Amino acid sequence: MADFIRIFVDNKIIVVNKDFIIKVEKTESGKAYITLNERLASGQSKHLTTDTNYDVFIKELLQD
Repeated sequence: MADFIRIFVDNKIIVVNKDFIIKVEKTESGKAYITLNERLASGQSKHLTTDTNYDVFIKELLQD
């Protein structure tokens, strides 16, 4: 993942590359709330809440 920049702030991680920005936040229930902003698209955001635990999601993300 050399083409990515990762920023960690409290219970958030932001992953950036030339095409998109992904922000993953920890919800009060401990789930991962994901916002995807595509830089080359219409500028709209896509939101996704997963059943995945935030800490598990981040651990898997960092293994790539």
